Order: sequence, then structure tokens, then C-alpha cells
Amino acid sequence: MFAGIILLLSIGVHESPRFLASKGKKEEAAATMSKIRNLPEDHPYVQTEMLDIFEQVEREKEATLGLGWIGPLKELFMTPSNRCRIMLGLMSQLLAQWSGANSITIYAPTFFAMLGTTGQSEKLFATAIFGVVKLVASLVCALFLVDMLGRKRALTYGIILQFLSMLYVAIYLAVVPEITEHFKPMGNAKRAGTAAIVAIYISGVGWALGWNSIQYLINAEIFPLRVRALGSSMVMCFHFANQ
Repeated sequence: MFAGIILLLSIGVHESPRFLASKGKKEEAAATMSKIRNLPEDHPYVQTEMLDIFEQVEREKEATLGLGWIGPLKELFMTPSNRCRIMLGLMSQLLAQWSGANSITIYAPTFFAMLGTTGQSEKLFATAIFGVVKLVASLVCALFLVDMLGRKRALTYGIILQFLSMLYVAIYLAVVPEITEHFKPMGNAKRAGTAAIVAIYISGVGWALGWNSIQYLINAEIFPLRVRALGSSMVMCFHFANQ
């Protein structure tokens, strides 16, 4: 259903200025950029941005001149440094999925029930809060923290947050008996359960800071111009196939 909504909303959407520029349609690209920025075509901001796009397109054409369709493919897999890049991109997608963030999101109501949240509405509310936490954390990390901390440190801190929070949840589930009609956690056990719920929220923040940000950023940054389109496309195909 969501894909159908996207398809309907995409009808009538303009092609990107960069794509139009790559096809030699410079006037149409400038007109589209003018509509996107809500500024006249002769505005300095629009003209500067279009000049940057034209320059990038020309550099890419020069870098791939005479290679044909097989050239970038050979360069991507026959050059050792590019093989390392493609492996880094693929592994970042694989490990991001294997970090467990998606599983926690899918089975969040079950997790919250195991941690002491009773009632269907309470479990759904806790799950909704978890989604909001991940959304806000993803925006803050993408717009501010990743550039402030750097790619490597952001990934390291994110993994540590995920690991410690999930370790606490695992210890809680191993120590506290399963919640049933005959057993309800009280006192310290109840407070520990509340802390475990908070730990799940913290794991969402760690995922947003680490794998969620890095898996997209490095894909856009590590490939040289000559193989960037091919390498990035392969990594993103693997990303969706791995979900």
C-alpha cells in the first residue's frame, strides 16, 4: 500500500536538476531548480548551484570518457582499492541489518510485554514512543552529531550504546522470572523492568547514531567518480535485498 501511495504521488514530479544536466538539458534543469528553490532562475543562489552541478557532471563525464559500460564494472572489481570499497559498503549494509534494530522494531510490543508492560494499549503506546525516539534521534544524528563526531566515532559510540542497552535487557530477561498472571514484578524487579524499557529506547538512539547513519553516508562518500554510480547502486540494491 505504501509503495502504491508513493507511485501515485510521484506522478507529475519533475526530474532532478542533476539528471537533466547529465542529459544536456541545461535550461530545463535550471527551470526545475528554480521551482525547487522557489526563486527566479537568474537568482545568484540558483545560478551558483546550477554551475556547481554542471561542473560536477562535466568532471564525471571526463572521468568515465571512453570506458563504455564494461569499463566501470572491471575497474570496480579488478582494482584492489575499489574491491575494498565495495566490500566495506556491502558489509555496512549487512551488519546494519544484523544489528537487530529492525527486529526490535517489529517485535517491540512483545518485548515490552516481556519487560512488564501490561495491556494492549500500553504496549502499543510504548511501541509508538519507540518509533518517535528513533525518528527524532535519526534526524538529530543525521543533521548534527555525525558531522560533529566524525564517521568512525559516531559508528563506535552507536554500537556501544546498542550493545550495552541490549546487554542490560538480556540480563534482565535472564534474571527476572517470566511475567505471568501469577507473577508480577514488584519493587526492585519492577524498577529494573522500567530501566530495561528505557534501554530499548537507548538502543534506538544508538542505532540512529551508528549503523543507520553510517550505512548511507559511506556509500555516498567512498567511491571515486569513475565508479561511483555503479558502486553506490550495487550497495543500495544489496541494502534492500538484505531487509
